[in-house]
Amino acid sequence: MTFEALTLPNFFILGAAKSGTTTLYALLREHPDIFLPEQKEPQFFSNEGRFEGGIESYAKQFAQATQPARGEATPHYLAYEKVAHRIKEFIPEAGHRFIVILRDPVERAESLYWNMVYEGVEDLPFDQALQAEERRAENPEVLRRGSLRHMYFSSGLYGRQLSAYFELFSRDRFLILRLDELRADADGVVRKICAFLNVDPDFQPERSSGAQNRSGTVRSRRIHQFLRKPHWIKEPLKALIPDDLRHALIKRFLDWNKKEQGYEPMSPEVERQLRARFAPDIELLMRCTGEDFSDWLPGRKSGATNP
Repeated sequence: MTFEALTLPNFFILGAAKSGTTTLYALLREHPDIFLPEQKEPQFFSNEGRFEGGIESYAKQFAQATQPARGEATPHYLAYEKVAHRIKEFIPEAGHRFIVILRDPVERAESLYWNMVYEGVEDLPFDQALQAEERRAENPEVLRRGSLRHMYFSSGLYGRQLSAYFELFSRDRFLILRLDELRADADGVVRKICAFLNVDPDFQPERSSGAQNRSGTVRSRRIHQFLRKPHWIKEPLKALIPDDLRHALIKRFLDWNKKEQGYEPMSPEVERQLRARFAPDIELLMRCTGEDFSDWLPGRKSGATNP
């Protein structure tokens, strides 16, 4: 099959992580004119192992799509500049449409931390994990996988990340949303996205309320690790069970094993330090997008967060 004959996505939900991408994915999958693959996060452009598999392997996820809008949602993409260059190279210009949903970077950092605790890859207190982030970032395997593991601060530098994208793509190719907006008016956000993608804006999803992918703990760490990590018992099943069905089954078992719970808010001192660290990037974000994010700057009223 020639490259021109491949069916490829023509829009991307880039991220940010823990900012509502799973909720957007669930809502948009209901639209009859939008196709999103069963596997929410293909990670093709961020994960070196998957990228080395070739564009043909990636295109298989979209081969049966007949809808005019075809997309995917990998929140790792916003954090990695290499993704922007790869999309520019491999995706035709008509497919250069990007949806970005942002969350207060301090709240998002805390939520990502608790997600790492849930995944079983974080055992440090939040303040110590922030201090260890730069050292941990030197792990070559994390970079090769395009992972967000332990990237609590760096993956929330939206100004730097979007500036890199804007060097390759024009600003009008981006729809920038906020998690607060999605929480307050999910139907309105969906209408904005439909207009951006040129599909029926009058569509109303059934799941217009209720967050997806909320943080929590696990009932059984052993079951969670078995479902998440490679295991010799699972290998023979890959040849017997189609990928879409396999991913759906794994998600169902993960949801069953998940126990949602709230968390104590971070200490005021850690929040103060984080807001000061994020401030220069938030200023950059406002300059490069032309939008107001001043409520994220130091001095805003603190409050309990909800992972």
